[in-house]
Amino acid sequence: MASQGGAQGGPWSAPQVLHVANPQEVTEVDAAIDDAARIQVLHARYTTSPPTRTVWASQWTGSAWTAAQRLTPSEDALNPAVALDPVSGQGYATWGDYDDTLFTTTIAESRFDGNQWLPQATPAWGTPGASYEGYNILAADRMGRVFALYQKFVGGRTRAAGAVRTTGGWSAGTLLSNQSGEVASTTPVLAVNAAGLAAAAWVDVDVVSGESRMYVALGTSAAWGAPQQMAFNPNVDAALPRVAVADNGQVFLVWYEPVGGVIYRSYFSHYDGSQWSAPARLDHLSSSALAVDVAVGAGGDVWAVYTQETDIPGAVGLWARRWTGSGWAAPVMVNTASLGFLLGSHRVMVDQHGRVLIVYYAFDSFSTFKTVYYSYWDGSQWEDSVVDIGANGFNRPQKVAMNRSGHALVVWDNTTSTSPAALHDLRVARFTPPPPGPMFASGFEGP
Repeated sequence: MASQGGAQGGPWSAPQVLHVANPQEVTEVDAAIDDAARIQVLHARYTTSPPTRTVWASQWTGSAWTAAQRLTPSEDALNPAVALDPVSGQGYATWGDYDDTLFTTTIAESRFDGNQWLPQATPAWGTPGASYEGYNILAADRMGRVFALYQKFVGGRTRAAGAVRTTGGWSAGTLLSNQSGEVASTTPVLAVNAAGLAAAAWVDVDVVSGESRMYVALGTSAAWGAPQQMAFNPNVDAALPRVAVADNGQVFLVWYEPVGGVIYRSYFSHYDGSQWSAPARLDHLSSSALAVDVAVGAGGDVWAVYTQETDIPGAVGLWARRWTGSGWAAPVMVNTASLGFLLGSHRVMVDQHGRVLIVYYAFDSFSTFKTVYYSYWDGSQWEDSVVDIGANGFNRPQKVAMNRSGHALVVWDNTTSTSPAALHDLRVARFTPPPPGPMFASGFEGP
């Protein structure tokens, strides 16, 4: 059953434009939402003449979007990240300030006091001019602490590192990757539960041989544990990990890796509070399964999703599976509205009632358009439809976020042209959940 949730006044707000890319292009994006459904969206803008890169914040107050506020005094700022304390609504933004004389990058920050962004006088962590610290991710627990996973340059290569902000400020960065030589950490991901158990995962790539190995590390505000290599076959390249941490201390890690040449399989491992389970297969068909994701709700419900081509030629299914406590329930294909298209950038989110929201884009084989879709599980059935068709160009989902009660958002960029030189606007739509439990008779009927 499909409903036109975005088009017919369902739970999605009408798409709103946060930035029009003329003459400034939109690049990196991050977003966070608190318990009161207040939202912060950060994005980087750049211009080519003169070359500049700046970081901006847009806030949803509960009734309107504020005008975008520039956070960075520097003209060379990149890779913004944001986290909000879900309880107080206060939070932090971090980004890299690049020094084009010393060729170093220092992580800078701004604090959100619940009403406005306040620039900080000192670096978040590290020493200006001392090193190069790059791409960073933030996640907050419900105790007011913010965790950071970032790339620290060691010997000319990026290595996964972590830091945490408590009432005393940021800790010194801790190197998580234990590799040496010509190895670079890529595709880092981070998740934190309500009490502050953090899980970080990344892939260490040998830039000479091309071999890649996936690692996971657990940590608290006191210390990080040693990294553990994780793959179904440790001798095969693992890719694109995702991680979720339950409030009871369980952790779920998913990824995919090649088998038999051109076929890929999706895998998972489960940390029960004391040890990791042996990696096991998550997908279920003979075709390749790619780009797996996992999420856990505050009520303990765990869902994983992946794409896998069905028995119908050219029909790519988006499959969802729920964790039963000892294994995964039978997979369900949840994208009937987008069958016949290729799928990408799918992310899954779960609220405290066990309701599931999946956001993704679909496009034809010629990549002439991308449309933002969603699939939603209300507790009794799946609904799927369009968030936004957009203009006659591309919609590319950048970030999703959900709070405990199920309020969520998706931020994407859009062009009115398929030209590679086209500039990208920034758009956002907000999701307001219907009441928990079965309620759909013929499409979304609103709360």
